[in-house]
Amino acid sequence: MTVHIAGLDVTVSDHLRQRCAWCGILLVDQDLTAVAVPAGTEDRPFPRWPSNALVVVEGGASALLPVPPMGVLPVGTCVDQVTPAPDVPR
Repeated sequence: MTVHIAGLDVTVSDHLRQRCAWCGILLVDQDLTAVAVPAGTEDRPFPRWPSNALVVVEGGASALLPVPPMGVLPVGTCVDQVTPAPDVPR
């Protein structure tokens, strides 16, 4: 289980992607032409995570976590697992 920070979602043509703002892992990668849409709901956007939301990913499942107090990240975030490049100050 890893907790990620949802970045901005980007749609190019008929493809939607959303990555973790910290480590870059794909959280959403959807070809929108392959999505079945019930009649009458064509104007609703494909689901995506709110920007800056905490998303827990375990296997193929993912879920939104409640926002913790300011400045506190839950244990198991990708922030703890990614080492910045040597030239990036901490």
